[in-house]
Amino acid sequence: MSTSEQTDGASTTEESATTELSQTTDGIVTTPAMSTSEQTDGASTTEESATTELSQTTDGIVTTPAMSTSEQTDGASTTEESATTEDSQTTDGIVTTPALSTSEQTDGASTTEESATTEASQTTDGIVTTPALSTSEQTDGASTTEESATTELSQTTDGIVTTPAMSTSEQTDGASTTEESSTTEASQTTDGILTTPAMSTSEQTDGASTTEETATTEASQTTDGIVTTPALSTSEQTDGASTTEESATTELSQTTDGIVTTPAMSTSEQTDGASTTEESATTELSQTTDGIVTTPAMSTSEQTDGASTTEESATTELSQTTDGIVTTPAMSTSEQTDGASTTEESATTELSQTTDGIVTTPAMSTSEQTDGASTTEESATTELSQTTDGIVTTPAMSTSEQTDGASTTEESATTELSQTTDGIVTTPAVSTSEQTDGASTTEESATTELSQTTDGIVTTPAMSTSEQTDGASTTEETATTEASQTTDGIVTTPALSTSEQTDGASTTEESATTELSQTTDGIVTTPAVSTSEQTDGASTTEESATTELSQTTDGIVTTPAMSTSEQTDGASTTEESATTEDSQTTDGIVTTPALSTSEQTDGASTTEESATTELSQTTDGIVTTPAMSTSEQTDGASTTEESATTELSQTTDGIVTTPALSTSEQTDGASTTEESATTELSQTTDGIVTTPAMSTSEQTDGASTTEESATTELSQTTDGIVTTPAMSTSEQTDGASTTEESSTTEASQTTDGASTTEETATTEASQTTDGIVTTPALSTSEQTDGASTTEESATTEASQTTDGIVTTPALSTSEQTDGASTTEESATTELSQTTDGIVTTPAMSTSEQTDGASTTEESATTELSQTTDGIVTTPAMSTSEQTDGASTTEESATTELSQTTDGIVTTPAMSTSEQTDGASTTEESATTELSQTTDGIVTTPAMSTSEQTDGASTTEESATTELSQTTDGIVTTPAMSTSEQTDGASTTEESATTEASQTTDGIVTTPAMSTSEQTDGASTTEESATTEVVSNHRWHRDYSCYVNI
Repeated sequence: MSTSEQTDGASTTEESATTELSQTTDGIVTTPAMSTSEQTDGASTTEESATTELSQTTDGIVTTPAMSTSEQTDGASTTEESATTEDSQTTDGIVTTPALSTSEQTDGASTTEESATTEASQTTDGIVTTPALSTSEQTDGASTTEESATTELSQTTDGIVTTPAMSTSEQTDGASTTEESSTTEASQTTDGILTTPAMSTSEQTDGASTTEETATTEASQTTDGIVTTPALSTSEQTDGASTTEESATTELSQTTDGIVTTPAMSTSEQTDGASTTEESATTELSQTTDGIVTTPAMSTSEQTDGASTTEESATTELSQTTDGIVTTPAMSTSEQTDGASTTEESATTELSQTTDGIVTTPAMSTSEQTDGASTTEESATTELSQTTDGIVTTPAMSTSEQTDGASTTEESATTELSQTTDGIVTTPAVSTSEQTDGASTTEESATTELSQTTDGIVTTPAMSTSEQTDGASTTEETATTEASQTTDGIVTTPALSTSEQTDGASTTEESATTELSQTTDGIVTTPAVSTSEQTDGASTTEESATTELSQTTDGIVTTPAMSTSEQTDGASTTEESATTEDSQTTDGIVTTPALSTSEQTDGASTTEESATTELSQTTDGIVTTPAMSTSEQTDGASTTEESATTELSQTTDGIVTTPALSTSEQTDGASTTEESATTELSQTTDGIVTTPAMSTSEQTDGASTTEESATTELSQTTDGIVTTPAMSTSEQTDGASTTEESSTTEASQTTDGASTTEETATTEASQTTDGIVTTPALSTSEQTDGASTTEESATTEASQTTDGIVTTPALSTSEQTDGASTTEESATTELSQTTDGIVTTPAMSTSEQTDGASTTEESATTELSQTTDGIVTTPAMSTSEQTDGASTTEESATTELSQTTDGIVTTPAMSTSEQTDGASTTEESATTELSQTTDGIVTTPAMSTSEQTDGASTTEESATTELSQTTDGIVTTPAMSTSEQTDGASTTEESATTEASQTTDGIVTTPAMSTSEQTDGASTTEESATTEVVSNHRWHRDYSCYVNI
């Protein structure tokens, strides 16, 4: 399930999407999947519902074809759209019933009917006896558009193409007729020689003008493996009174004895009307001699359009190696010139060089940009870590600098890779960066902890957090990246990445999830999913699109395909809510179907939404039911929504394989409080804490921002004695002053600008004798900031147990005194007590606060799930209430972990939370769905979405980074990373996809590819770069393309 809500300026946009999985009986889909979404924009309402029913089969025959219907209603007109797709049916490999696809649309006073029939080709003894046929018809308003397209596959005899493929299509629209015919003739070969090259021609006639287009593509011919005739592709167009000529020649590289004697060249020219567009692109593959790159790859392209000229050249030189040493690093440079401004961009990437496995020369990457009257210089140096006997002796360092216009931005980033001892991460990675821009200073701290593995299993995923402070405003950004976990080289848990940003008086939220498809035995079990949301200035644009291919088990569709999309753009409010409960199965039978509900109200009405949440259920110590969460909303005079996602840690053989993750966000009145906290449990080896717990949190309140990150390392014990006490570090930034504090000791003092902050923190872990806590943990801290003093003491006493029974529950108390007000806070946390594995007394947590003239009471009850024979008979429930001054804040959060049957996740995790505070409304939702696996294969990857609404502005930001997945050491799914940002009146979209190279027997069969796109203000910069490593005299293409829109 994916829910999103936005509030921007004077308008609010809420979106909901409900997805109901299909239900099956004996492998038959009895209830198809349904996906509904609703939108409201301005004075009109857009409702959209989409139902996708997968085809049902009997003995391999499609008895019920797939059907997809969707309806839209916008303003005073209604758009109905229905689409039916019927898969072709085959008998003995013969298509007896071709696929049929029909769709109808009705918009306003006109009706658009569209039918499309696609008949797959039929073959007899490998011969196409009936070619594929595709026809479609459209009727729109007073005119009719008929379109028929026939595609005939080529037929072959003894490997010879006797009948080439032909494709023809015709269109008729209103008073004019558009005829289009295109013939594509595949190349014919004799004894491996191209006797007839491929040719493709097409013609169009539209109204009073005629458009003729011919395109000829001749594949390259080879003799003894030598390209004697390169490929040639030409096309011409003529339209109305102007002529557009376009010719494109692509000449493949020719090789002699494995040497590229003639590199590949691609040129194209266009002429349109009174202007001429010339575009030439030359891509020369690198040449090697004895495995040495003697001529690097070069790619250049030029464009000329109208009165302006755009020149773009990109040179990518692969690194050259001698005896495995990089003697010449890779270099990539590109230049662009557009109109009256010039954009120069050069990027040099130097791979690290190693001697005997030691990095003697680290990797360096530099790039420069110049745009219009301002110049942006950016240099980035990335030095890989050096290791000695598997120990990181020199950590990686990355520095970058930027200069833009009249201001200078300096950015330094240090990334220290984790150090390992006997394959155990003894020191996690840390990354810090600082920025200075113009008259303001931006400080950014980022902590990146690499994943830890035990016996090749990722026991602790990577976590990355960062904070920024800029001038009088503060930008908070949190990013959590969980590396994928693998079992026997199979990715059992994909990477998960979430990030949030808040900037100045406006908030930018962006979420983008791109999940590559996963395959099992060559079958796509989990399709790619892509979601994105944007908020820009006074308008909000939300767009999410999820496309999930059907999943099958033993040839049975267990999860049907789902496709959802939502858009909202205007100055109105759109509220959409949805609750989706996954179906429950018994012995593979759906005993309880999925339930989804949604309500929408736009104007002076109220939208209420409720749901239930359970903690995870376990079977034999395995989490069989993930957390499910719902949210409730009331939009009358005030609404406050808060979302919190708590994922309990999972353990294998007493090892925490998945740490707990907890995130929460709050928005109150005219100010916004964002708080995210990530708690990673400590990992132990032979009772020793090899990886301490880490907890980070960030807060933003009103016009000031408080960022606080705290790392708590649990104490380590030897024979029950605390040999290493706990260590705690924290950083804070408040208002116009900044207090940074980090220490590896128990106390530290810092002085920053006009304010001084003294902070002492002592954390004493509890000591135990014979499993009894004889001395509870004590934690005290004091702070002094400016003219006020903050004293804080906190005592945490761990629960004591007798024969596995909690005889004394844990007690935690803390007190604070700040300025003229006093804040007292007491919190009691009682762990659940169990008898014979049954929870007889659930956990309870209560806390109270008193601040100034108002009193805040907060009670929270957390009841752990109860199990019988490993089955959760009573799910966990967590409720909390707050009362502050004259307003009341009610907050409930339910987290249900994923449920599994026979190791299969039948119900993914879902988390929802609600808040109501004063006369304002805060809606926040965060859904984290654990990955599902079948036979160790990830059939459904993890997905994480989050949304924020802050005062008069909205910031949405999400970034998903999915590590590559491997099968038998082969990268079957490359890594992809996408992120989007929207700030103020401009929007910056940036997506980057990095696909690691794939190797077979140590040979790079698929090179690495990296693409990125940026859109800033009124211009768009698209940049894609492909870097392919050359291995074992194998040649691969290298493409670099820069498009400036």
